[in-house]
Amino acid sequence: MIQSMFDWIYIRCCRLYYVMLFRYLKSQHHLSYIVRKCPFHDLRVKAWIKMGNKVGNATFINHSITILASPDIEHNVILGDRVALAPNVTFITFSAPNSSNLRNNTNTQKYIRKAPIKVGDDSWIGAGVIIQPGVIIGKNCIIGSMSNVTKNVPDNAMGYGNPFRVIKYLNI
Repeated sequence: MIQSMFDWIYIRCCRLYYVMLFRYLKSQHHLSYIVRKCPFHDLRVKAWIKMGNKVGNATFINHSITILASPDIEHNVILGDRVALAPNVTFITFSAPNSSNLRNNTNTQKYIRKAPIKVGDDSWIGAGVIIQPGVIIGKNCIIGSMSNVTKNVPDNAMGYGNPFRVIKYLNI
């Protein structure tokens, strides 16, 4: 009985801490921290939306999600309805060498990419997946753990790998 009371108090204090962070610290850095570390799903979803992403109904956003976002894109990541994200998924919407001289080099310009990522309804993204700029993942897709998704994924596809490749189409 006493242990459960301490657990309840700990959970309430922990939730209060994240609620206070969410309310008063509005920078992208703090919102990103909430998305990565907060144990409360509802606060993670609110932080995602506040960061400028779109989240569909009944979407599950796990902990330790990383978004390398571009300030120039209105919605960096767009998640459909009932999407499931496993832990440690990385969304890269902007890939450039930052302030390096390579950024202005004409030979490297074609490798700099900036585009939103879209995930269709009822898709499942496995643990440790990396999704590159501009990728569109279709509806009812399963992306296996530790995959590197570099190209669009058609509807009802299941696959894995680095680079990601479709191994099967689902009959849904």
